Amino acid sequence: MEYRTLGRTGYKVSTLTIGGCGPGIAPNVKEAVEVVEKAIEAGLNIVDIAPSYGEAETRLGDIISKNRKRLVITEKTLERSKEGAWKELKRSLERLKVEYFDVYQFHAVGSLEELNQIFSENGAMKAFLEARDQGLIKHIGITVHKDMRIVQKALEVFDFDTILIPVNAISLIHPTPENDFRPILKIARDREVGVIAIKA
Repeated sequence: MEYRTLGRTGYKVSTLTIGGCGPGIAPNVKEAVEVVEKAIEAGLNIVDIAPSYGEAETRLGDIISKNRKRLVITEKTLERSKEGAWKELKRSLERLKVEYFDVYQFHAVGSLEELNQIFSENGAMKAFLEARDQGLIKHIGITVHKDMRIVQKALEVFDFDTILIPVNAISLIHPTPENDFRPILKIARDREVGVIAIKA
């Protein structure tokens, strides 16, 4: 298994990630859990998971907690308010039976309005920062599925430790300000921001 350093976090993570969505919605729970077990045995050590991934947190709680020391957990939330983010963070920690998350991310930020809400007076960023101070999360990340301009703006207003973005060769055929990930990768490289690629 090949491993790379996830930016300034310093984590040595496998180049392949265990995604929580599949196991969370799979009709056969036993098979889904077995696939994750085999992935961990094969050396995959980064798990990307979210409350919106069906039953992923409850289904994978036992195996993740059992292997906690060897895994890097990147959890997410769709909540944009401080109160909502705090509630979801605590619920996710409880479901996965762990004491902290290595990376906690704003999930699928789809507009500048959402980004502004996150950074507002009662926005979710305040919960993230408090949770980091309390040791409940180690690093802060953001995930964006479509518009790279949102990522660029996010990196202007906050020093995120990680970003999760689409890195797809098709985008290079017809690059637009929305889908061209190359400027983002340069910023990430220059600032040691960890990049998690999706839709490759």
